[in-house]
Amino acid sequence: DVVYVNREAQEGAPPLDDEASGADNAIVAADPRIRWRLKQIPTANGALVALDPHTGRVLAMVGGYSQRQSAFNRVTQALRQPGSAFKPFVYAAALDLGYTPSSLVLDAPFAAPGGEDGKLWIPLNYSKEFFGPSTLRLGIEKSRNVMTVRLAQDIGMEPIVDYARRFGLYENLPPYLSMSLGAGETTLMQLAAAYATFVNGGKRVEPTVIDRVQDRNGKSILTADARACDSCKADFDPASEPPILPDPRAQIL
Repeated sequence: DVVYVNREAQEGAPPLDDEASGADNAIVAADPRIRWRLKQIPTANGALVALDPHTGRVLAMVGGYSQRQSAFNRVTQALRQPGSAFKPFVYAAALDLGYTPSSLVLDAPFAAPGGEDGKLWIPLNYSKEFFGPSTLRLGIEKSRNVMTVRLAQDIGMEPIVDYARRFGLYENLPPYLSMSLGAGETTLMQLAAAYATFVNGGKRVEPTVIDRVQDRNGKSILTADARACDSCKADFDPASEPPILPDPRAQIL
């Protein structure tokens, strides 16, 4: 990619104050008196969140290109369609209902009533090709749209709606077949927390941004982890076993 920049200061000029100038698109050189500014300000914003799948601790979060330009946090506030990122939850519901990775699902043309106007809804694969009977494993590996819709029709949308609620993706997902392809809207934070369940053995986690708050004496006045641990306050004994904390996370998978 080519990035075009403008040089804003010459050598010998006083150091530049990014806070005062509101320079969100500035690149500071090794010499703080020299700065390059992007010519092309991004017209589209993205978002990123990284969290610990076992504890839910948010390790990194970027809600947009510039907080000065927009305080809208696209991680927690923007409702977006997850699209194919929702498919694993459909397949997880099918596995819990007795399907196996080797179960066959037909990948062939599919049509269903699409609305009050009587038009048919005809989902297609990305390649616009069909591959006949295929295993469940191949369907998720290749992200086959038609297989996913037919699987949702076979098991019914009710368990998929229930899974979406249990994973924390949606409160009330409409029971339409198109929702199996991720047509419903959710936030990136909810999607990341739901995916954490696949990593940590099926436990639901709640994302936390603040781990603890302490007063000036070092006493914790607020902790995200509210589990009680009486033995944690005991005097240290090298021969003793480490304390075992209860696991309050809900088992949803």
